[in-house]
Amino acid sequence: MTWPPDENIEAEVQPWLSVPRQHPVRLIVLHSTRGPTSEDLQYQATRNWMQSLGNVGDRDSEGKPIWGSATNRIIGHDGQMCVAVPDDRYCTYGAGFGDVGSWAVDWYAINIELAQATVDQPFTDATLERCAQVCADLCRQYSIPAVWLDDVDQTAGPVPSGITSHELTDNGTRLRKTDVGKMFPIEAFMDRVKDHIIVQDK
Repeated sequence: MTWPPDENIEAEVQPWLSVPRQHPVRLIVLHSTRGPTSEDLQYQATRNWMQSLGNVGDRDSEGKPIWGSATNRIIGHDGQMCVAVPDDRYCTYGAGFGDVGSWAVDWYAINIELAQATVDQPFTDATLERCAQVCADLCRQYSIPAVWLDDVDQTAGPVPSGITSHELTDNGTRLRKTDVGKMFPIEAFMDRVKDHIIVQDK
């Protein structure tokens, strides 16, 4: 399967959306874009939001932005991928904290936004296949086991390692997140990831 050319907008992303990574990559966290537009425009809309001056979650006492919603990668309905925040930086808010005093998922995660317009819309095969390939690459690169985590406890240690979704983290539970949601075929997707790893290891 082939996809449109990949993009890299690291230099264009607002500077408060990421900081240098200080912890090892241990998690891959999947999200759904679900912007107020059609499926085919989800990729571009998310890409634009990463570059927007309006993407500000909070400001410091001097009025300077200190965080906003961000992601490391975006995968479109046609499988096109955009790198927004490089792996050596983590998002100031992708999946975030659980309860007060817990560790932040973003410290350890590569966040990936997948094109989906609504919670009831199936993901395209191109999105799933490209995401599986990317996850396989990340698993090999960062020695992440190709396992699906049904629960990410952000209060206990050690930090788990694997693939999960925002809704399955403590942060996602607390904020009632629904991504990647019921339309994401976990078992079939993980089979794809493992198949890609097998092919890569040959």
